[in-house]
Amino acid sequence: MALSPRLIRQLAIGAGALLVGAIIGQMYRSSRTHRGTAPAASASKTQYDQNALDGGGQTYPMKPDPRFKAGTALRPMDREIFAAIASGQLDQSHLQDVFPSQPYRVRMIGTMSGPVSTHWVSVVLVDTNRDGSWDERWDLKRDDVDRIIFRHPRGDNVGPDDSDPRFALKQGIWQGI
Repeated sequence: MALSPRLIRQLAIGAGALLVGAIIGQMYRSSRTHRGTAPAASASKTQYDQNALDGGGQTYPMKPDPRFKAGTALRPMDREIFAAIASGQLDQSHLQDVFPSQPYRVRMIGTMSGPVSTHWVSVVLVDTNRDGSWDERWDLKRDDVDRIIFRHPRGDNVGPDDSDPRFALKQGIWQGI
């Protein structure tokens, strides 16, 4: 029994329509997943509270799963960066140096205009010793974070090369990728 070209075309169009509908539905659901809530009125603009991670903003899994032994634990600096992102207390004036009193410099790149619920940090640059060269770059996506450690000093060039070690945040620890 051979299928007619017309039936094959109709099946292909139907399958394509289902696929497009599924993709649009997934995009809609994922865009609503990481919407934040407004910070408390008394919250400080320069101090970020670990409790902000419960606020429903841009958050990532930071609690390590004891079943996963491989990888590198989050540093206190990493936890502070994630708490700042999740707090929703960031504004454009603080993104160039998020923690000015720390021995490291953190720059965040993202959209910080409009209501807090629409803020999104997409890139984090880390200068671990404030020597003027970026040592790490984090690419933040909806469901994961990729971290690149630069082997060679980087000034304004923050693009990775093939020799740079890469890590992903999985089960609350940095795992090599």
